[in-house]
Amino acid sequence: MSQRLILFFVPVFSLAFTACDLAGSLLRDSQPGSSSDPEVAEHGALGKDEGVPLAKGANPFSFNADLEDQDAGCWGDRAADGYARNPCGNWGAIGPAAALLADGQASHSGNKSLRVTFDKNESRGGATLSLSADAVHVRAWYYFASDFDFGQGIKVGRIRSFNHATQANDIDIIMTVRSSGDADQCGLTDMADLGLFYNGKPAGYDWGHLIVPVKFARGRWYAVEYAVTLNTPGAKDGSVRVWVDGKEMGSKEGLNLRGKAGADTKLNKIMLGGWYSNSALRNDCADPYKPSTFYMDDIAVGSDFLGLD
Repeated sequence: MSQRLILFFVPVFSLAFTACDLAGSLLRDSQPGSSSDPEVAEHGALGKDEGVPLAKGANPFSFNADLEDQDAGCWGDRAADGYARNPCGNWGAIGPAAALLADGQASHSGNKSLRVTFDKNESRGGATLSLSADAVHVRAWYYFASDFDFGQGIKVGRIRSFNHATQANDIDIIMTVRSSGDADQCGLTDMADLGLFYNGKPAGYDWGHLIVPVKFARGRWYAVEYAVTLNTPGAKDGSVRVWVDGKEMGSKEGLNLRGKAGADTKLNKIMLGGWYSNSALRNDCADPYKPSTFYMDDIAVGSDFLGLD
């Protein structure tokens, strides 16, 4: 794919990333354990604006989005709660506060990208893709702007199994880009690692987390791919993996991700965008040093390794 970068900053209108708050729990030796989800309280039943599903049991499947077909009017038509009134094609749960469909700013290809700007602790923004699958790979290109302030728990990706009956997550795996984890987060901080964290349920089957010492530089594009493969019910053959620029950086295998759940428990939501959490360790400077922007482009989803194409 061609690479394109045009930077001129314009006022941001609001979108939102629907993500779970792990503030205070994303410490280097801790395990995120909260099964509550702020988006449920804020937005009610998540099934009402899921968008057109990518896959319902199809294997293999694939989806590619350079965002060039997306309409700013659809993404920007907001209800009083800040969420888009309707899904926009495959994209749902668009809203409420920190992101937009950018046109003519920073893009990996074409002109459009997803822009997320954090101006305070716990700000978030993005959109959701829905599907139903046992194995999911997500690859997106990320660009962190020159003044991006890395915090202690910045979520930039999420794959989960959301239970519509209980309005809770049966499986919830979050990808983070984190700073060093020191209590002193004042001033511009750099990235220290990339992590995949198992958040919350099912109790007793938490594999902890996968952390790889990747340090993204600001001002360039990176391809990040992460994958979750659910185990056969009752077996320990699940796995999680992460790649950067096509190179595998870490994995965990032999996992029981379903817990006691059966084969009907599927991965059904992919969340694109971010959530800025920087209040762990009683940090005195939880807000970003300056409004911090990153972009996502050329998003791909599949049931097998995606690579850079």
